[in-house]
Amino acid sequence: MSLFKKVWLGPVWSSVNGLGGSYFLNWWPAIGRGTSAVFVFLGSKTPVWNWLLGLFVVAVLLAAVGLIHVISRCKGNAKKSLLHERQILQG
Repeated sequence: MSLFKKVWLGPVWSSVNGLGGSYFLNWWPAIGRGTSAVFVFLGSKTPVWNWLLGLFVVAVLLAAVGLIHVISRCKGNAKKSLLHERQILQG
């Protein structure tokens, strides 16, 4: 059982299992259609200027990075305050 668990949870074999499962579930045609649709969308003309779309993408990426940074700092501060409270209660 431990060998099965080791193979199943290994990074390489889990990828192989995932690819095999998607093949047997016949997901590859849907994956191909989705990828094709993305490239058609990216290559199509839009009534909005491309530089404006690029500016929006940059703004969204900066907002996402800032949000992740704020969330990570809040988690770190929560851990520090819990440690501080434990020290106060113990000593």
